[in-house]
Amino acid sequence: MDIGERIRIARKRAGLSQEEVARRAGMSLKGMAYIERGHIEDPHYSSLAGIAEALGVSVGELVGEPVPLDETPQIVEWLRENGLEWGATDDAEFRKHVRRLDLEGVDEDHNPVSVMELVRDLADEQAEARDLLWIQSNYRSLGPLLPVDPDAPVAEQKRQRHDQLRALRKELDRRYRRRAYALMRYAELLAAQEGSANGGSDFEPVRVAATQEGLWDQAEREAA
Repeated sequence: MDIGERIRIARKRAGLSQEEVARRAGMSLKGMAYIERGHIEDPHYSSLAGIAEALGVSVGELVGEPVPLDETPQIVEWLRENGLEWGATDDAEFRKHVRRLDLEGVDEDHNPVSVMELVRDLADEQAEARDLLWIQSNYRSLGPLLPVDPDAPVAEQKRQRHDQLRALRKELDRRYRRRAYALMRYAELLAAQEGSANGGSDFEPVRVAATQEGLWDQAEREAA
């Protein structure tokens, strides 16, 4: 699907005419029509930015980049309604949650109990997500929320929904795994820091910022 097709789908989804989008984007109707019909394969960024703003979408969505979950409110709400709270939580909110964790209690491996509990919660929810998004009867209500070309044949619309569902599965799976890895690394860094502070010999030296925020930032970077 090229840029013109994506613009046309987004425009029809918004219920706007080419003329209305062109007016809102501050461009000529002829230019708008040329872009939408594919006569201009590589539109100037300023034109795309204006069109995106007029349609209420991101430039990334128009050029075919994956749309993050936190930029698709209807999908986020569906995930939450079906119990996938961590999958629907964006990185900024997840980061705030991690930084608020009580790190006082530790397990026998010197890992903070609260961090390891969150790792288990993520694993449990990841399993629930797989059940939800791999069983058709469970995700049937998600279908109408996935944008498709309204003018495409039914078979093509079905293919588009299938592709988007597959992308959502992949994105969610990666989100759970990335966060679990970051939390495990965070626990290791905290344990190492505690061991260094206590003069323990069983811990590797920590060459990072001494704050919890600095340790989590490092863990996130390593998990990216």
